[in-house]
Amino acid sequence: FIVAVVGSAIVFAALSVRLRDERDRAAELQARAEQAAKTAERTSAFLASLFQSSDPRNRGGGLTGRELLDAGARRLETELADEPDTLAYLSFVIGGIQRQLGLLDDAVKSLRRSVDIRTRRFGRNSKETADSLSELADTLRMQAKWQESEALQRESLAIRENLDPPDPKGLGQSLNNLALVIKESGRLQESLEMTKRAVEVRRASLGDDAPVTIISLVNLGMLERDLGMYQDAERDLEEVVERRLRLFGEEHFSTSNGLTNLARLRVIAATAGVPPSPDGGCGPPGSHHRRGGRRSC
Repeated sequence: FIVAVVGSAIVFAALSVRLRDERDRAAELQARAEQAAKTAERTSAFLASLFQSSDPRNRGGGLTGRELLDAGARRLETELADEPDTLAYLSFVIGGIQRQLGLLDDAVKSLRRSVDIRTRRFGRNSKETADSLSELADTLRMQAKWQESEALQRESLAIRENLDPPDPKGLGQSLNNLALVIKESGRLQESLEMTKRAVEVRRASLGDDAPVTIISLVNLGMLERDLGMYQDAERDLEEVVERRLRLFGEEHFSTSNGLTNLARLRVIAATAGVPPSPDGGCGPPGSHHRRGGRRSC
């Protein structure tokens, strides 16, 4: 009887701890959701005021895109000093745009600010911090700062691998971008394994036709080409062409890019004396389509 009572007490205590943890986790998620809503509302207001300032009627001539971006970056710290979540988010967004425009030094500054604030607000192992770390790491890769880029991308990956709830989209991004910096550091075989994992994660979470899944598949095919794995590369690059043809049609630039990659691969393979793959390689690039799971010419 005593054993049964003690056992019941242990079970009850364990369940109580579990329920408390679940309650605390739900409360934390609710608080984050509410804060995210506030951040989104404040972000909209800030952007509206920024675009209003570019109205030609307000200043005798509108701001250019670059001027608008610079103005936004300057206003962030003065207007949002008391709103760290919004400041971190907008620094993240503006940093991404600066990177796309090739303003890498400005992008690094914005993204470091976002990392610092999110680390203080959410902790180093949070989804928010991982998002900013990954963007910062990829910007550093574009500056050829491979050592720091790899270290930060690995940190982002480690965080995302342990998130609860999981973030498969972010995980795929970290895997893909880490593979890129490893490749640019000259370690192709290591990059190959990382890229394969990125393709697997993105296929499972986003689907075969998701643009980022196809991008990872392109990266995989190009790596296989560089490693002399010509038949594997042909298989993967043909799949890229087939998906882009179906999704975008023959005239789309991404389809044209895929056809170019496939044609170059076949020239390289032919120069190396490698025959076409047994189930492909006939006809011009782009003439392969899957029917019933098999390629036909």
